[in-house]
Amino acid sequence: MLTRRVLVGYFLTSLLAFPVVRAQRPSTPSPVAPPVGLLLARVAHERNRDAFGDVSVVRYETLWIVRDASGARIAATLPDIIVPRKSGFWRMGIEHTCQLTPAAQGDSNDHGNISTADIPFAVPVGQAPVVELEFPACDAQTAKRLFDDSYNPEFVPAPDSEHPPNPNAPSECGWANRWFESVLPDLISISYFQGVSEICEPQGGNDYKEIWTQSPDDPFPFVGPSQQQIPFDVVFGAAGHRAWIRAVSGGQPEGDSCIADNPDEDMKQTGWSLKHVQGEWRTHAFAQVGRVCAASGDPKVVVPRTLTHAVLIPIPWAALQKQLPGISDAYVAPGASVLLAIQSKKDDPVPDESQTVAVALYDFSGNKLGAKLLDLPATKILMAEWATGRFVQSWTESLSTLQAHGLPAVVVTAGTASK
Repeated sequence: MLTRRVLVGYFLTSLLAFPVVRAQRPSTPSPVAPPVGLLLARVAHERNRDAFGDVSVVRYETLWIVRDASGARIAATLPDIIVPRKSGFWRMGIEHTCQLTPAAQGDSNDHGNISTADIPFAVPVGQAPVVELEFPACDAQTAKRLFDDSYNPEFVPAPDSEHPPNPNAPSECGWANRWFESVLPDLISISYFQGVSEICEPQGGNDYKEIWTQSPDDPFPFVGPSQQQIPFDVVFGAAGHRAWIRAVSGGQPEGDSCIADNPDEDMKQTGWSLKHVQGEWRTHAFAQVGRVCAASGDPKVVVPRTLTHAVLIPIPWAALQKQLPGISDAYVAPGASVLLAIQSKKDDPVPDESQTVAVALYDFSGNKLGAKLLDLPATKILMAEWATGRFVQSWTESLSTLQAHGLPAVVVTAGTASK
């Protein structure tokens, strides 16, 4: 049953009044701005998408960045995505799993099948994530080989090569990749891509993609999307319903052929995600019917601040572009004292698919781009949550302790199902 509620994000920061120091004489220094913290989740690694048709083997990292009187620095670095929620810090991530489907009984030509699947998890930060497999797990050496960047599911060694194929070995068909598109404390956008090797199914049409938005409190299935997807029109109402239809049908109210011919499939409107572009939250719609028709677009709707609790950039985007050419996205701290800027390749036509070339923290006092405070890794940003006032110190203590002690290991429970 689909979730029929609008999830409201958690307001993470609290501005504290800072006493103004009155100048006694012209040489008295200006007051130092209050400390600001930024919890930044980024893509730390992903495999080249050419061999698998889309993103795969994604790993995440969270940086805790503090800007105070001494400057800006990375105060803690943690694996996965560390999210501040009402109940405390949570940990979200993707576990890359490999399993062996046993051979069918009575079929001498079937030697079993090795496949991979990405399983998301979201747990309180001190809890060990547990993911369950349907079948027994692969051995460690096989899993390492399949998750290596150089692995190609279409490659088969020649019979006369140094390491010829083993005719009795399990086949290697099928993968289910998942990754996070964006993360808010109570709302996450997920992409799913399922494929089968052409060697195993040469007729083609083996790929299937889906995107959706859900609460981190809801479960993640082993394969396919969650059953707790939030429909677009639940969040954006009747106007949003029409905007979603226009987005996936090229702007035409009647839709294109595959959308119009399958209303029961597509009117559910569960295919959408939140994305951050040019300093603001926007939406992206996606619909796939069967394995041959897919449509996508950006609905023309306003994302309410009650959903994201985002701080608006106080100047027009065009003005910011003049100050920093090549800027494609930005997040501003409460009080507008600090700006996180993302720059992308200028020749990329689609900002959210462009290659990030620079990520940096800048002083933004007086609503003007000032000195660069800190260079950061130039990768995709999934989450940017700010803290001010007393939260900066408390988050520093908590996150530094987590870094020192380490996070609990993911527990993979191997299945025992037989074919």
